[in-house]
Amino acid sequence: PIPCVPWQSQTSGQTIMQQRTTIDELARRRGKKEQTISQIDQNSVETVELEAKAREKVNQAKKDLQSYHEKNKDSIELRKVINANIEKLSELVAAGQAHEVQSHADMRKSEAFDSLQRLFGKKRVYGRLFDLIRVTRKQYNLALTVALGGNMDAIVVEDGGVARNCIEHLRAQRLGIQTFLPLSGIKAKEFIMDPLGDEAKYLKAVIKYEPHFEKAITYALGSTIVVSNINIARNIAFKNGRPRHKVVTLDGTVINKTGSMTGGASSSESLSRKASRWEQKDLQKAKKDLAAELHKLTELDVRQGGEKSEDELKLHIEKLTHEHGRCKKKLNSLRRLERTRN
Repeated sequence: PIPCVPWQSQTSGQTIMQQRTTIDELARRRGKKEQTISQIDQNSVETVELEAKAREKVNQAKKDLQSYHEKNKDSIELRKVINANIEKLSELVAAGQAHEVQSHADMRKSEAFDSLQRLFGKKRVYGRLFDLIRVTRKQYNLALTVALGGNMDAIVVEDGGVARNCIEHLRAQRLGIQTFLPLSGIKAKEFIMDPLGDEAKYLKAVIKYEPHFEKAITYALGSTIVVSNINIARNIAFKNGRPRHKVVTLDGTVINKTGSMTGGASSSESLSRKASRWEQKDLQKAKKDLAAELHKLTELDVRQGGEKSEDELKLHIEKLTHEHGRCKKKLNSLRRLERTRN
């Protein structure tokens, strides 16, 4: 016969097995937790070291920037001025280039003048009248162009001898015909600029030029008066009968001393284009000034050699600060885990 085992003994054995299994699982979990705690402790120590090193690097980078500022104080201020000038001139050039137009004839005249100035020197061939005048306000461009006429491109030179030599050179090189104004040879009638009131101005009063060229300016413009419209021009020109002054309006209409009148300039494309050269001259000046400022910036970079720039140092600080932030965030996370464990 098979012996009979009480059911209570079987149940007790199963319970013991389940308890042993539970104990083993708890031991396994405890071991895993202890391993995790050990890793957290190790990571915390490492992260504390990394955070400290990252903080030290940030502080050192800031000290380097401060040292750079102290060492290059003058250069930094100069660089700021140069960069501000470059930004302003770049805007002027960009705006001017959108309207830049130069005819073949203008280019030929410009090339001929450059050739003469290289050959005889700037102290004897001073410049075209156009180059020696600066208009104070854009609204006078057309009136001044009409008043100057052919003298706008006349070349101002030292004396008649220089003028003759220039003409010989132009003829030999087939560079075209130019008008010359020798300062020691031209006769310019002097006049007194009597008060004109608010509606009129002498053209000489709305331009700027060096006193050395006074004679050439007076020769070309004389006592020409500029006004806003033809009605004012007639009132001034014929105030005392026969005109005593040449009067030109802003749109280019002219009343000559003889009493003759010339109009329709505002509809002339060639004259409007010629008047636009005053703006183009400003553009060329802006281009030259921009090139000069860029050259200054290059020279400044060369003087500083391989030294990092202020922007590079700031970027370095930014990168290190970001790295330090990451370390700090990780360290705070580990510390929260430690508090949860405890």
